[in-house]
Amino acid sequence: MTRDPPPAILAEGLGKRFGPVRAVSGLTLTIVRGEIVALLGPDGAGKTTTLRMLCGALAPSEGRIVIDGIDLAADPEGVRARIGYMPQRFSLYGDLTVAENLEFYADLYEVPPGVRAERGERLLEFSGLGRFRGRMAEHLSGGMKQKLALACTLIHEPAVLLLDEPTAGVDPVSRREFWRILYELNRRGVTILVSTTYMDEADRCATVGLISDGELISTQDPQVMKQRMEAAVVELVASPRAVVRRILRAAPEVLSQSVVGDRFRVIVADADSAIRALSRRLGEQGATLVEARRVPPTLEDVFVSMILEPSEGRAEVLGYDVVRDPERIKERIGYMSQRFSLYHDLTVAENLAFYAGIYGLSGAEARDRAEEWIALAGLRGREDLLAGALSGGWKQRLAFGCAVLHRPEMVFLDEPTSGVDPMSRRQFWDLIDEFAQSGVTVMVTTHYMDEAEHCDTLAFIYAGRIIALGTPEEIKTGRMSGDLLEITTPQYALALDVLAARPEVREAALFGRAIHVTVPDGASAMPGLLAALAGHGIAVERIEPVRPSLEDAFVSIVERDHRARPDDESPPAT
Repeated sequence: MTRDPPPAILAEGLGKRFGPVRAVSGLTLTIVRGEIVALLGPDGAGKTTTLRMLCGALAPSEGRIVIDGIDLAADPEGVRARIGYMPQRFSLYGDLTVAENLEFYADLYEVPPGVRAERGERLLEFSGLGRFRGRMAEHLSGGMKQKLALACTLIHEPAVLLLDEPTAGVDPVSRREFWRILYELNRRGVTILVSTTYMDEADRCATVGLISDGELISTQDPQVMKQRMEAAVVELVASPRAVVRRILRAAPEVLSQSVVGDRFRVIVADADSAIRALSRRLGEQGATLVEARRVPPTLEDVFVSMILEPSEGRAEVLGYDVVRDPERIKERIGYMSQRFSLYHDLTVAENLAFYAGIYGLSGAEARDRAEEWIALAGLRGREDLLAGALSGGWKQRLAFGCAVLHRPEMVFLDEPTSGVDPMSRRQFWDLIDEFAQSGVTVMVTTHYMDEAEHCDTLAFIYAGRIIALGTPEEIKTGRMSGDLLEITTPQYALALDVLAARPEVREAALFGRAIHVTVPDGASAMPGLLAALAGHGIAVERIEPVRPSLEDAFVSIVERDHRARPDDESPPAT
């Protein structure tokens, strides 16, 4: 009788305490070989602690870890030889080239000299970094740095890969390329456990583990999670927005609400009764309801429910020239940088008081503004906590408050939610929407396509150029080059390779267990695609045109721009 191989990852009763604080408690997880599993949870949930314990970088307080059949406690070196761990801040050396970084990690992992050169070349080509082998790592884009970090992690050919939020702050094109690499690794037999705050990335995984307060509360196929979600999701089209938001916040049947484009998305216990109640409330309080309907939940719904001087050109902000009048501009704007300019050794209240002083506020006015923000941002009770002790979501709200205490006419937010969990992102966008409704102009940079849907106007930037400008709807419907087809097949990995090689296919990408294909004309392309798949023995369950997402539009526009500028090697950005 043949015995089943041991799981790639086995954690039993895993726990970790830091003094009186329990970061992880009773975590039990089994991951079979060849799976891609996402670990999803809010800031401070225990994701990073769990991964650090699994790789042996952090000793657990209790529990047992077995990797690829080897007990971590009994043979830590044996386990380390079988795993690759890529932390959030992977230590690339900026003063070394791409190739030299790979050589350094080959030394670190004691890769034999006879195989390291061939292995390094294979990883460079595999990751698309071959032509950049001589470039200093500090001069790489964010996406390219992540690919290099992954290549360094793979230099010793691990059987198990642990990735801690590997694509946080990376643009959509680079994210898609990164995941294409992960799928190829998985097809070669590598087991992958990845923590992420991107809902679309979790949707791409065979299994998603939801972790909250250090406890693993659910481990399921993401599609099953959506099907079993007890609450319902209702979309409303209603106006005026400010009135509708006030009504929804006060409505007892609404468990959660957010704005997505021109629609309100609310989570309720029962869709039919909620639609009736909300229709009545909106009408009674002077709002106009255009449409109300139940919609399928997204993974996010599930999760929620359980300044440089220019080298050329000119620019004005609020009527002032950015070169001639920078001080006048600074007096009238708020700016929140990516790194949240907080003083970690000051408390929440002290940070607010410090920035109030910078803006010339003092006495009662400064105290009133700080109190106003503490109440608005939900920071009540955290005034005396050190900023450095706050989770990412709370730091984000505090940093926003420090940027707007002087009540600016315009606010610039530079990737304010990068690496922040979905619940915190949604709450932060509620704050942004309140500011916009009060008349403040808000300009946001983001890599999150679902955040771009919140905006009135959207600009796509690639290689330092705006390549598309318009409302999200205009970009999705009017700027997409060609048609988008969705193809569902159980052999999606093989099908992706077949489709990507077809001459009529401009772009092919995995979306969960389906493939999105961009072609010049959907109707004429379908027969050829079906024939090509059939020729490789691939059964197609469904092929149909679908409405493009913003990410589909972004990738299509970038691909079109790249074809027009084939010599442009600049990395993309949004």
